[in-house]
Amino acid sequence: MRRAVVGMALMALCATASASCGGPSPECASEDIASRIEALGAGETLEIASTCVVSGALTVPAGATVRGGTFVLGRADSVTLTASADGTPLTTLEGARITGGSERSSVRVVGPGSARIANTTFEIERGIAIGVDGARVELEDVDIVGNIDPALVLDVPDPAPADRFATYGIAAIHGASITVSRGHISRLASAAIVCTDGTVELTDVVLDENRGAGLLAFTCEVRATRVEVTRTLALPGVGIGLFSGSTLDTGESLHLHDASGYGLFASMSTVSLTHPVVERMAQAGVWAENGASLTITDGMFDNNAGAAVAAVGASLLDLRTTMVTGTRSALLPTSEGAGADRFADAIHVAQLPGQACVVSIADVVLIDNERVGLVLDGGGDTVALSVVGARIEATGSALGAVAQNVDDLPPIWDAGVVRMGSPVTLDPGAGVLVVSDGSGAVGVLMPPTITF
Repeated sequence: MRRAVVGMALMALCATASASCGGPSPECASEDIASRIEALGAGETLEIASTCVVSGALTVPAGATVRGGTFVLGRADSVTLTASADGTPLTTLEGARITGGSERSSVRVVGPGSARIANTTFEIERGIAIGVDGARVELEDVDIVGNIDPALVLDVPDPAPADRFATYGIAAIHGASITVSRGHISRLASAAIVCTDGTVELTDVVLDENRGAGLLAFTCEVRATRVEVTRTLALPGVGIGLFSGSTLDTGESLHLHDASGYGLFASMSTVSLTHPVVERMAQAGVWAENGASLTITDGMFDNNAGAAVAAVGASLLDLRTTMVTGTRSALLPTSEGAGADRFADAIHVAQLPGQACVVSIADVVLIDNERVGLVLDGGGDTVALSVVGARIEATGSALGAVAQNVDDLPPIWDAGVVRMGSPVTLDPGAGVLVVSDGSGAVGVLMPPTITF
């Protein structure tokens, strides 16, 4: 209690001693504030005026709360939040402003234990904004901005060096568990969020103008509700990328839109999307490959290029009560990444040798997709296939629903398809369509090496 009172007195003194806490007042001296922080006990709070500037590395003790202040970090400086044990007060950083940044992590939490960061802004020039290793961290109302200029993104080396660029907004590794409620993360050089061997839960979060990816997950469990990923910049431009046995389960309103690459890319992972809206992606809307499982319910896909929904070498595509409109032409890889062909497909399914795919499509509406509404290539094998309640409308040379290279394809496989416009006359005589055999992106998107 004595230290909590001291904290309140410190804020009052800063307000009266000078017009700015960066002025001559000794109560706002950086070294004095740092020593007061490090002397806090569990359950104690230190209040710091926002105009007080604290420089250098410091440690917040377990269970203590630091509220306010501006922290200016050099290349080797981190604010370390000592994780608190279960049943004790959460170690908390609240209402702070973090600038500059360490080449490793500006704010770090190393478990086991828990911490909380709330109402805090990060203006990062180097490294990772928040790094969590093995701990559980609650993030609320966090705003993270890196130093990538979208107009100069092609000038950024790959990988981006951490001494010159803000690389990740949040990094969760080694069993870390992160919950983010109300956050905005933008202009990071590698990804807004990266997770390896951990858990990430996002609610009311926007990932905007990040280079490479909005979120990357490697052997990670991800849950997302009311999440928007937009304007992801090149190399290779993935809104959400899932690899190595990761899972993604979404609640209402996942919105992926307006970017040069993939909205969502899944390899060897399990994805379940409810009410997704995917718009204006230049490479593909949602892409599943390498044994991935993809379930989409109540989706809306509009004006995407290449393929709105693609399952290439996937284990499952379960698509229901979804509308796909206006898919336009784009180059997609073929011939094991050695070439490319133009596609404009609402639903693009290619079963690859050695990977059987179960395909279930029900109650979908496919309208004005430039090449084809549905193409299903069995790779010469049988396919576990169900298509019911599909309505396909197109004009010009666009096809409706085509199944090819499927062994023992039932003659009534498309009894559940209603064709309108050009598919009525063109589908019966359609030739074999070129399909993709993979994106070639897995070799590019590998787990990063991260230390704090």
